[in-house]
Amino acid sequence: MSSNVTASWANLYPGPPEGFVLEPLSAFFPLITYMSIITVGLTAFLARNKPLHDKVMIGYFIISVFIHFNLERYYTHWNHTILDPTNNDLMARVWRHYGISDTRWWGQQPGIPKSQYSCMYGLEWLAAYECGPLVLLTIILAFYDSPWRWAVQSAAVTAQAYGLFITWLPAFYEDLSSVPACFVFGLINNHPLPRVLRLQPRNLHLHIPFSKPPNPRRVSENDPILYWGYFIGMQSPWAFFPVLAVIQSGWETVKIFNRVKELEAIVGKTKKQ
Repeated sequence: MSSNVTASWANLYPGPPEGFVLEPLSAFFPLITYMSIITVGLTAFLARNKPLHDKVMIGYFIISVFIHFNLERYYTHWNHTILDPTNNDLMARVWRHYGISDTRWWGQQPGIPKSQYSCMYGLEWLAAYECGPLVLLTIILAFYDSPWRWAVQSAAVTAQAYGLFITWLPAFYEDLSSVPACFVFGLINNHPLPRVLRLQPRNLHLHIPFSKPPNPRRVSENDPILYWGYFIGMQSPWAFFPVLAVIQSGWETVKIFNRVKELEAIVGKTKKQ
C-alpha cells in the first residue's frame, strides 16, 4: 500500500469537536444496574428449565435484544444528532461515551460526506431490523422448546458476527483512522480534569512535552481501557457467542436427526414383526 494512500487516511474521520467533554462511565451505572436486573430476571423465568450453558446463551440473547432494538435502532434514525450537545437522549449519551473508542459511532458530522458513514448505517440497520427480530424470535422459540430455534438461532448469530467483523476489519484496514489518536488524562494546558477525560483532535498540537509524536496508528493501544476494554472488549461477545451458538445449534440438530433415525428403526422393526 502506498504511503500516499495511508497519509490520506490521516484525517479520514474527524476528531472530537471543540470543547467535547466525556461523560464519565459512572453516569451510566444506573442503566447498567437496571438492565442487569431485568436480564437476570427474564433469564431466570424464560430459561428456568434449561441447563446452565443454555441459561447463559438466553441471557446473551436478552441483552442483544435490548441493544438491537434500542441503541442500534437509535443510530439508524438519529446518528446525525448524537454529537449535538443539547441532545440528552439516553441513547445519544451512550453513543457519545462509547464513541471515544471509535469515532464512527458518533455518527455523521458536518462537512463529512454522508457516504463515509454508509457502512456503519448499513450494519446498524442490519443489527436493528434483522438481528433484533431474529434474536427475539430465538428467545420465544427457546421458551416453547421448538426445534425451529436452532435454525433461527444460527441465522441470527451469523448476522451478528457479520456485523462485528464488518466493524472491525474496515477499521484496521484504514489504519485505525477512526480510533482517536490522542487520549490524554490529567492536565491539559494546566487545567485539572479530575475523573473527566477530554479528547483533543489528532490534528491539534498538544501542549504536553513528548519525546516524539505519538504513533497515530497505534497510540490508542497505549490506553488499555479505551482500546482493549472498549474497542475490543465490549464488542468481542459478538465474536465468541455466535461461534458457541452455531456449535450448540449444530449439536442439537444432530441429536434431533439421530433421534428420528432411532425412531424410524424402531418403527421398522415393529412393522416386520
